[in-house]
Amino acid sequence: MAKRTTGKRKTARTVAANGRSAVRISHVPTFGRPDLLILLGLAAVTFAIYAQVIGHQFITLDDPTYIQENPMVNRGVTLAGLAWAFTTFHATNWHPLTWISHMIDCQLFGTNAGRHLLVNALIHVANTLLIFWFLLRTTHAPMAERAGRGAFCASSVARGVGGVGV
Repeated sequence: MAKRTTGKRKTARTVAANGRSAVRISHVPTFGRPDLLILLGLAAVTFAIYAQVIGHQFITLDDPTYIQENPMVNRGVTLAGLAWAFTTFHATNWHPLTWISHMIDCQLFGTNAGRHLLVNALIHVANTLLIFWFLLRTTHAPMAERAGRGAFCASSVARGVGGVGV
């Protein structure tokens, strides 16, 4: 056993340019096949949850103010619109990325609510995968625990934690 450990140490070392030996960092977690399967499963489940909204219409809570009745957003992405996004407090909020996101949606889809909501569903999928990746990188959890953390990711986004509201 001692010889095997010594051999591993020798293979983990490399000679630096100045002739001194340096230890390579070999403990970088990578996605294995089980992790990729969990990621695909999370993406599918999260999309299945949120894709239901594709047939919905805009709601009357804030969609008229943010999208439907907002000429700066309805024009799509323009230089004037970008300047407006970074300087306005329209709807009593300063959130330029929200405005730019809505401008991009209007540029691509007009005022088709279903497609705007599809983009939100895809953002939820991305958030779920980012949470899982973060937990994987920070906890180095074993396989069974990774699956549990994956379920947490999907349920967290479903509750709105770390997600964009649909």
